[in-house]
Amino acid sequence: MKNISYYAVLNYDNDGISISFPDFQGCLSCAWTIEEALVMAKEALELYVEDVQINKVPKASLSESILLREKDKLSLITIDI
Repeated sequence: MKNISYYAVLNYDNDGISISFPDFQGCLSCAWTIEEALVMAKEALELYVEDVQINKVPKASLSESILLREKDKLSLITIDI
């Protein structure tokens, strides 16, 4: 097994935290707390990558290249593949 890491964008709003991955369109989740968001982000990434062929997993974006809105925060999520 090897580790891969991708940035998740955590968008904080009144109705919770929305989670997305700039490198994987459609890899989404949500949570109420930051602790839950990190768990949900890891689970979403694991399930999404499981459905994608390993040779089709893109190179991770650099944090500087990810556009963030006012209520967004980046979190690096690492999984085993």
